[in-house]
Amino acid sequence: MRKYIIFTLAILFSQLVSAQQNSPDLEIKKFEKAQNQSLNNHFEDIPESLTYVVINNDNSMSDLFFKDAVAQNWHITEFEFCSQEKFQEIKCDTNYYFLLRAKRFPKNGKGPAYESISFVKGNNYVGNLLKEMPELVSMPMFHEDDHSGRIYSYLPAYMEIMQNAIQRIVDGKSLPYRQILHTEPLSEITGKTILFREGDISYPISQKELEIMFHGRVKIVSQDEIDNAINGQYPDTLVSLVIGPDTPTKGAFCYKMLLDTQTKELYYYKRHRSGSNKPTGFIKKDIKALAKPFKKLR
Repeated sequence: MRKYIIFTLAILFSQLVSAQQNSPDLEIKKFEKAQNQSLNNHFEDIPESLTYVVINNDNSMSDLFFKDAVAQNWHITEFEFCSQEKFQEIKCDTNYYFLLRAKRFPKNGKGPAYESISFVKGNNYVGNLLKEMPELVSMPMFHEDDHSGRIYSYLPAYMEIMQNAIQRIVDGKSLPYRQILHTEPLSEITGKTILFREGDISYPISQKELEIMFHGRVKIVSQDEIDNAINGQYPDTLVSLVIGPDTPTKGAFCYKMLLDTQTKELYYYKRHRSGSNKPTGFIKKDIKALAKPFKKLR
């Protein structure tokens, strides 16, 4: 009888293991892992490839600050500056990668266009549309109705953030095409000071309320003070950045970020669709999420 029970249990165990090995979920995970590895291998040549940085040569402030930020901060690949004309000639060459400013339009055709910085790969089949090129990383710069020039202070940090994202793709830690930037754990922000620019929080909240929520580690400041922090004057500091239409427009995206002024790492990167119920800026949901780690300190 005892031998029979042991034999029966052995059969059941082998059937369970076999079922687990052949379960649909496991097979899907294996397929996704193989597919993801294939995608990453497709871009493992990045560090050895040449990146062409496309410059409009229109003497605009955007062009000048973009060019300077690349010249001072791009190090993940060798790079050369090129004109729009040369880009059109070589964009089909899969041996090259391109870093460029791209104008984007809402899918539904409503709302303001915005400009981004994108890292793309040459494509044999690309036509006249930039979206036909494989895009690995993209970060928004400003909406077309934004003439503040605020973004220019952040462009050096943008270069580091994008290169960190590219390196994660090369290392197989992130997938290309997903357009999801890596963020550091929010649990680590409790030892840092957070600077929100005046107007970046979309709803009325006082400095005192914020100090209670963030255990005294937050300030509402001017853009000048944020610029000082970005230039390295304040250690262990996160600064806010909001990119969205000045006037909430249905269909337009609002991007919200917190980045470290020293490490140039992202600690928060979210977006929401603009509208009357969700104006441009950090909404209550964002502030609650950011304040959550501080509850343990109270």
